[in-house]
Amino acid sequence: MKRLLTKSVIYIITLNLFLYGCSTAPMSDTEKQVKISRKSDPSSNCTKIGKVHAPGFSSISDQGHEDDLKRATTKVGRNTVTLDRIDDNRTYFGTAYKCPKHTDNKNQSIHSKMS
Repeated sequence: MKRLLTKSVIYIITLNLFLYGCSTAPMSDTEKQVKISRKSDPSSNCTKIGKVHAPGFSSISDQGHEDDLKRATTKVGRNTVTLDRIDDNRTYFGTAYKCPKHTDNKNQSIHSKMS
């Protein structure tokens, strides 16, 4: 009986650690304001900075991947990212831009735009 109880406790602790590791941190206000656009969307008054990506293993949902791409964009000090491609491993690749402040389409999913 004691052995079964010990195994149960170990199982519960392991499961909790796994689930905690899969959760993502809440997004900051700056990260929430990053605009994800289609490859051809950034206007001519945006400055291209470089490539960013969100690894496929980082999240299990499309929204989670988009959030990770926004975080990567914020880390390089930019506010707009184009979604260039998604590979077979569900890694999102984009190009980061610094654009004038945008007021429309905040937090709109790239998947809802593509529908």
